[in-house]
Amino acid sequence: MRFKEALLKRKEELERRRGEYTRLTNEDLRKKALALAEELTKLCQSGPTLPDSFPQASDPNRYMNQLSKELEPLVKYDESVVAKFNENFRVEAIILRDELLLRQPQQTRKYNIHNCYEGGVNLVVISLIAEDLRRLANSL
Repeated sequence: MRFKEALLKRKEELERRRGEYTRLTNEDLRKKALALAEELTKLCQSGPTLPDSFPQASDPNRYMNQLSKELEPLVKYDESVVAKFNENFRVEAIILRDELLLRQPQQTRKYNIHNCYEGGVNLVVISLIAEDLRRLANSL
């Protein structure tokens, strides 16, 4: 329930700040969106990567324990990126998405990714949001 309450609070902030973005020119809005997309991309790419190979074990319990240890840094990094996104970037991404969509032709508004901005995220979804912001900004 905390996530929904935090999202509601962010939506209220979004409504207060929305007017700032309506006054921007298309070029200024495009630059803001591309800058945010770049920040999100860097945030997602700077962490640990998957191991080249995974442990081999005949005992399933032992295998799962070894696998958990191998993946732990990636899981912790994913959690920290999601926290940073929620704290620093989610509201800005939603505001930019909404303003960009208002200035788009009708057919570009139908992408399912637009629902992901306000839902649960992970590294993959944050990367998709960055790519969507780029697409929207470049189609102005």
